[in-house]
Amino acid sequence: MGTAIEGFPEDDWLDGTLDVGEHVRIVHMRPTLRCVMTTHWQAEFERDLRILRTAAQHHDAQVGVWASIGAPGHVRIGDPVVFVR
Repeated sequence: MGTAIEGFPEDDWLDGTLDVGEHVRIVHMRPTLRCVMTTHWQAEFERDLRILRTAAQHHDAQVGVWASIGAPGHVRIGDPVVFVR
């Protein structure tokens, strides 16, 4: 069983980079401002306006991060992901 994560772990990534596998580097991470698209119907889920409201109430409508590719490459299942500050 995994460890429970509280809060928004992506907030800790904003000042660092992610190294994935042997070559890939993800850089320039910034908070993602969520919009109404998060409430739209998806194949397995009905439309749910609570999603955006909850993000707005608990995290200034920011969920996830935008990022740039600092070094390209292939990512494979099982590749290690290492946070570098």
